[in-house]
Amino acid sequence: MEIWRLFNKSWSNMMRRFSDVKEWAGITSFEYFCFPTDKKMIVDLRIHFTEFSGDNINIIVGLANNNAFKLFKKKVPKNNRATVGAIKNGSYDGVLFFKDAGSSCWGFEASNGKKRNVITNIGECSFGKWVKLGFVYDCNDGITATITPYIDDEPKTEMSLPLEDIRKMTLIVAANTNNKNKGNILKGMWIDYVSIRELGEAV
Repeated sequence: MEIWRLFNKSWSNMMRRFSDVKEWAGITSFEYFCFPTDKKMIVDLRIHFTEFSGDNINIIVGLANNNAFKLFKKKVPKNNRATVGAIKNGSYDGVLFFKDAGSSCWGFEASNGKKRNVITNIGECSFGKWVKLGFVYDCNDGITATITPYIDDEPKTEMSLPLEDIRKMTLIVAANTNNKNKGNILKGMWIDYVSIRELGEAV
């Protein structure tokens, strides 16, 4: 059963300047989602980024609580490199794809507070073309879930996610950059669709 869907959104020239060395932009949904303890879930979206130049940009895409968005805005690359992972420091609840500044790969992580599993390379991140990012959530015993990410329908390495006290999440798509001298680096972002659906009771 599909519980939420978004169609055809675009943000062109979306980077907003906050200082000489920090730019960020992003969106969150107004809807809140919880990982069920008795059902499976699939989350996927088709997205397209256009970059002006280089790989000097951080990106996160997925479901996470609001704390992830606040922490991500502080994750500004230094010398074209950023702290590996979706956020710099602190804790959040959620499941995120991420691209680090200086990297041409998608990473993936699942986090409940400070309990975090991270894979730094699950596939190539190519600008200028559409990509489908998603994950399958399996509640298992309702205590520790299994998360299996995929890129363009190709499954990647699964990871575990403890569910105790995990908080409500929103859809997050965001980018930031250290962009002191080069002007805008991210030209635009287009979302074809986002789909969040439950698959019935776990077996």
